[in-house]
Amino acid sequence: MDQDAEVKAGITIRNQIVGDLQALQGRIHNWLDKYFPEFLTVFKDWSGKMALATLEHIPLPVQLNQTTPERVAEIWSTYGGVQRTSHKRIQRLQEAAGRSVGLTVGLQMAQREIATNIKRYKMLKEELHALEKQLEDLVLTLPGIAEMLTVPGVGMVTVIELYSELGDIKNFENPRQILKYAGLNLRESSSGKHKGQTRITKRGRAKLRALLFRTVMPLVRHNRAFKALHQYYTTRQENPLRKKQSLIVLCGKLVRVLHTVGQKQCPFDEERMIRDIPHLSLALGA
Repeated sequence: MDQDAEVKAGITIRNQIVGDLQALQGRIHNWLDKYFPEFLTVFKDWSGKMALATLEHIPLPVQLNQTTPERVAEIWSTYGGVQRTSHKRIQRLQEAAGRSVGLTVGLQMAQREIATNIKRYKMLKEELHALEKQLEDLVLTLPGIAEMLTVPGVGMVTVIELYSELGDIKNFENPRQILKYAGLNLRESSSGKHKGQTRITKRGRAKLRALLFRTVMPLVRHNRAFKALHQYYTTRQENPLRKKQSLIVLCGKLVRVLHTVGQKQCPFDEERMIRDIPHLSLALGA
């Protein structure tokens, strides 16, 4: 179908942009390591509003040492980043600049380098946002996608990434095929009379496996049924699971849920999921 081809082409473009962004982020981190290694002791994330404003206008320690706190606040205000605690952060930033051990030579080209990288970063982010909006409109035309989005904690980006790894979920007759494809099917490590531990094979698509883990993490916080399941698995009296083991099991549950709602094109029913699992019904009073 035309929509399917469009989605696949769009996902290819998205993967290229994401790859370019990752490479660019690496270059910006390398720049900070060379010229202002103390920067990330003040900002947890260089891509935040105030951090970006600083890197665009006064990225070098020597520039910050020559800039008044009032001017820094003025620059930040143009990005909507001034807060009640900003003056303390400005003080910390200028103190970090004052003790910086970054390079102090080649600064003219260093400033051009960071300006070019930041400009490119912002452009790629805008391109990615526009593409994802276009992809969202396309993906929603595919059967079963809207129903997958009814699972609390599963967002559009997750569905797009899932489609990029699997294609149409209807191509899989049962969830076990998807788990095997992701390397999340189980095997027992044993030799002779020794019975070893049961582990996942990891013989599959690592990106798909990572995507499922990234999706399950917020599910155990925000999805009532998955949260209760996680609590049950890790606290039950018989054979309690470690947190990571529980997350692996829940990845399988997520695959089964997505496969069901995608195949049957029915919205996710959290209450029904809870009712179908007796220990959850008792625990939640369902």
